[in-house]
Amino acid sequence: MPTTFKVVGPVEVRREGGKGGIITRQEGTDFWARAPEAKTVAGQQGCYVFATRAGRGYTPWYVGKTTNSMRGECFQPDKTQKYNEALQKAGHGRPMLFFVVRCSGARGRVPSAAIGDMEKQLIHDGLQKNDRLLNTHNRNNLPCWAIKGVVRSGKGAPSRPAVKFRTMMGLQ
Repeated sequence: MPTTFKVVGPVEVRREGGKGGIITRQEGTDFWARAPEAKTVAGQQGCYVFATRAGRGYTPWYVGKTTNSMRGECFQPDKTQKYNEALQKAGHGRPMLFFVVRCSGARGRVPSAAIGDMEKQLIHDGLQKNDRLLNTHNRNNLPCWAIKGVVRSGKGAPSRPAVKFRTMMGLQ
């Protein structure tokens, strides 16, 4: 049976100096105490996505993984550097973190292979939305095929047959 994950978030990441400021190491400490959703995932394994929110939409900028704990991984100096680079490139938007962690009730460690596979898929999906995604690994070997309106088809409304195909296959 596959390992099942759930999404927690988005949780806003605060900047020193407010809008236009940077994300500091101190936010990495404050974040886990401030946000109730963050507290629930602090000790968990899985993947996380740093994104910006502008209007009603989100843009992914960095996908990370941890086989230890979110608290120990998400605000390492190299990560906050990436987050600040993303904010500079984005130009506007509020910084947010999404977490993908194991569903409640499961026991034991999450298989590292499952986390690695999930990270690779999330990077591929993130690149479809934002080709300026900051991840440098897992960018190669992208699938060389797409199904218009179903998988990796880019922008535009899907055709009626594509919608029916997605429904039939359980793709959303």
